Order: sequence, then structure tokens, then C-alpha cells
Amino acid sequence: SYQNKYTYSGKSICMEHHVAFHRTLYRYKNKSKEVWQCKEYAEKGKAGCTMPPIYTTELDEIMRQVADHLIENKTEVIQKMLEVYKKIGGNSNLQNDIAKLEMELKAVFQRKDKVLDLNIDGKISDLEFQKRNDRYNEEIEEYTRRIEEYKQQQIQSEELAKSIDVLKAVITRELNFDNGMDNALIDKFI
Repeated sequence: SYQNKYTYSGKSICMEHHVAFHRTLYRYKNKSKEVWQCKEYAEKGKAGCTMPPIYTTELDEIMRQVADHLIENKTEVIQKMLEVYKKIGGNSNLQNDIAKLEMELKAVFQRKDKVLDLNIDGKISDLEFQKRNDRYNEEIEEYTRRIEEYKQQQIQSEELAKSIDVLKAVITRELNFDNGMDNALIDKFI
């Protein structure tokens, strides 16, 4: 557990003494900076070890360059990840599908009203009216169900679109390593 206390614990090795660099803080007037150095250098200075200390910011920059080299086309990677995510959630024609179903539902209601008028005028029997009315009610129920299903999918798609923006920001931030390097990622690189 001590070896993994800090991001670079046990990962930088002194070429002269073949031991892991130790973390220390260099204190300046305005702030402290984290550095990694050989134990011999810490105890005796340049007389103890010729390997210079390395600032954590320098190690971060080295790892950022490694990440950039391994992920040369970050923009393309982000775009492909977003495309996969969009495909999971998505149908962009939902609004058109809902409109078509609503038009078909309206047409069923018109036919149903016409059958009622024909029955009232005595042009079709009550039995024929009942058969047609039942069939129209089933169609209305099916169209209503499908419209509601598509509307739910549309809500999910809208939520997905919002989450895609969040996802893009997260992926971009993670691949830029602006907040430092993740210990597990550095382990993988090394």
C-alpha cells in the first residue's frame, strides 16, 4: 500500500543506484512542488547521486506525451465512441413516425364516425356497425399504444442527446489529462 500511495510511487527508478525514487516537497516562497529523487540524492545531494530530481509536473507531461502518442487521433476516438453511444439509443425519425401514426389514428376516427352516421341513417345494421366499431376500436388502441411507445422513445432519445454532450465532455477531459494522470492508467502505460 505504501508503494501506491502516490501516482508515481515505485515507478521512477534511479539509474545509478537502482532504487525507486522517493517523493518529497520542495518549498518555495509561494508554494510547494512535489518532486521525485533518489534517496542518496535526498541525503547527500549531488555528492550522493548524480541523478537529478524530477518534478511531478515533468512526469505528468511525459505521461501525457505517452498518452498522446498511443492515442494519436483523440478526436476520432471520441467521435467513434459517441457514434456507438448514439446507435444504442437512437432513432432520429421518431417525430416523423409519431406524426404518421397520429394521421392514421385521425383517419380511423373519421371512418368510425362515418360508420356511426351510416348506422344512424339506417344504411347499415346494428350488427354490422358493432363489428366495424369493434375493429376500429382495436385499431385506435393499437395506434395509441404505438404513439405512446414512440413518445417514450423520443423522451429517451432527448435524454440520450443531453447525456451524449456530458459524455463527450467527460471523454475529452479524460483524454486530455488536465486533472493529472490516473494511477491505473499510468500503471498500464508503464
